[in-house]
Amino acid sequence: MLNLTENEKQTMQKVIETLIQNGGLFAGNYDAVNGNPEFMYGISTLLEYLAYSVDENFGNKVEEIFIKNMLKSEKKS
Repeated sequence: MLNLTENEKQTMQKVIETLIQNGGLFAGNYDAVNGNPEFMYGISTLLEYLAYSVDENFGNKVEEIFIKNMLKSEKKS
């Protein structure tokens, strides 16, 4: 994990929360018919790595949101 200062952790958390709130790819939502799940797993890996660098609980929360939305996207297809 990244070795972040408390200020950097706060900034990183705000950035990740903003990306997720927009509800797009960074929240796990995608066009499962025309999209690529491997691309989505790549986004998930990076986002979770950054979130876990902030805090384990935050990482768990981000992972849960992303996977839940990704599965929902795949059920729609």
